[in-house]
Formats: sequence, C-alpha cells, structure tokens
Amino acid sequence: MVWDLVYVPMRREEKDVRNEVGIWIAIFVVIWISLLYGGQLELSLPHDGNEAETDDPAQVNSGVVDTSQDDLDAADPAQAFLGEWICGDTLITISRQEEGHYLCVVDRMENEQTTTLWEYECDFDGYTLTGASTGIKTRITRDENGEETQREVLYDDGYGIFQIEESGEMIWSDFKEMAGFEQRFVKG
Repeated sequence: MVWDLVYVPMRREEKDVRNEVGIWIAIFVVIWISLLYGGQLELSLPHDGNEAETDDPAQVNSGVVDTSQDDLDAADPAQAFLGEWICGDTLITISRQEEGHYLCVVDRMENEQTTTLWEYECDFDGYTLTGASTGIKTRITRDENGEETQREVLYDDGYGIFQIEESGEMIWSDFKEMAGFEQRFVKG
C-alpha cells in the first residue's frame, strides 16, 4: 500500500537527532532575526555635536578633549550591557572579563530557600552577548538561617543570548530550556 511506503517508524536515535536539528534551526532563526533587527539598533545616545573629535589618544587622556559617556558607549557598544539588570525576582549581572569576553550571571530567587543561577561566558558580536554552549545552571538551596546547604549543577551546556532593544530594555534568551523568554530587564 502507499501508506506503507510513506510511513516508516523512526528509531529512538533518529528522533533525538531530529529534535536536536530542530533546536539548532530554531537557534539559527533567532540569531538571524536578532542580527537583522540588531543591525538597526543604536546602543548609544545620539551626539549633540558639541564634542571635540580627535584620533590622538594623548589628547583624550590628557583632558584636552571632553569625552562623554556617550562617546565611550559609541567606541565600545558592549559598555551598554555592563552592570545590573532587573526583572521581577530575577537579577542579571554582566561584567567584562577580558577583551571581547563577558560574564553574564542570571540570579533568580525561586522561593525563600532556593535560588537558581545561570552563568554564561559570552562573546560580543557587535549587537548581542552570546554564550554558545557555555551556560551553567546551578540550583542553590539554603536553610532558614540563609546558609547554603546544597549546590547542584543541573547542566553545563546552556546557550544564551543577551540583547538590548531599542527601548533600552534587555532581553535574555536561554535556548536550553527557554528560561527568560518574554522577560524584559531594565538597568538597575
């Protein structure tokens, strides 16, 4: 019959590969859309035209040229990501580690005794901070005195992207378990 030619049951390994391919396709689409959208974003405030311009670092460092925070952000767009970002019971702290590398720590209080941490070592691509397969999710349990009683690593192959929208809000997208979707973080 025709149905017998079309329907072929898949083995478990084939289903796993198919699911993994679907996840990678979804990640590709999100990154592609992010880059398309991100190409139109300005991560720094517009200049008012009163700043003196120079290519001489000696003048900038000597105080001859007034370099505003806007100029620094334009010179290093990743600067806009640094600091603390808040959304409800979730805090994201982003710090610079070394040239082009950043540590993004997501700290979510689940209840009075349990905190969940996601830690990503990210690279800046010009628009987003991306931690590809570097995400570590850890659940921390504390007793009633606040002392840590248990620390359990749940996985260490997470994938996360941090992106600042035109509104100035930051979006965290975790592709391992879709944590953080639809949350908008404001700088604290």
